[in-house]
Amino acid sequence: MAQKLKRRLTKPPLAYLELHLTDHCNMNCCGCGHFSNVASAWYADPESHNRDMRRLSQLFSNISSIHLLGGEPLQHPKVTEFLSSTRRGFPQAVIRLVTNGILLPSMGQDFWRCCRANRISISITLYPPMLNKEDALRRLVSGENLELVINKTSTFWASLNPKGDSDPARALRACRKMYYTPFLREGLLYLCPFSANVPTYNRVFAAQIPEKSGAIGIHAPGMTGWDVLEFLERPAEVCRFCSFGTGVRKYDWKRTTKAKEEWNFDLVPGQE
Repeated sequence: MAQKLKRRLTKPPLAYLELHLTDHCNMNCCGCGHFSNVASAWYADPESHNRDMRRLSQLFSNISSIHLLGGEPLQHPKVTEFLSSTRRGFPQAVIRLVTNGILLPSMGQDFWRCCRANRISISITLYPPMLNKEDALRRLVSGENLELVINKTSTFWASLNPKGDSDPARALRACRKMYYTPFLREGLLYLCPFSANVPTYNRVFAAQIPEKSGAIGIHAPGMTGWDVLEFLERPAEVCRFCSFGTGVRKYDWKRTTKAKEEWNFDLVPGQE
């Protein structure tokens, strides 16, 4: 009885959330975990995002960390609207705009003012082609009086099991030991970016990996934040296509050839 009362009268915090502002990217990395290297151009809707932020603020007392990414989020012509509405929904969250840095030097003062007004951190993922730009990017963001986080990435992981015979419970347990990355997309909260973005892989490669099996609708009547947290710990059919718990393939960063084998965890060396 006490537990039911707690669920009805309190809101839990959510540790982390990420979402795309765009699906497509201007970097074209081999085996992108979000399938951005083969994605069609897609731009998130600011009004849909605003509704989702309002709803999430009803479900959760806070979201500790929110990452706005892609694709490449700076390709969105209305990027500042997402920054403002995310901050309105979660005044205490750490909000980071995650970018590869290519477009940062071309951003106008409206963008930088919005970042300062909404306490947005800039998180740059530096891939090998951009390593020589690190000092200039540091000076740029520092000059705009914003917090900067730089992550240098030269290794990718392939973790897609095209056979779909992974143990879903084992895969999710292994995933959760390394990552906790709930992913928001148009009113649905997914277990992870793979489960949210797999429709791109299905469309491009005529695959049939289950879509939306790892998603919960946040606008459903009677939904509570506790319900969402429980869902995020339950394996789904899509987890059968994840190789976490079995093994992953690591490889050095390179540009994509847009071949489906880029994602396969058990690819025989030399097949690429």
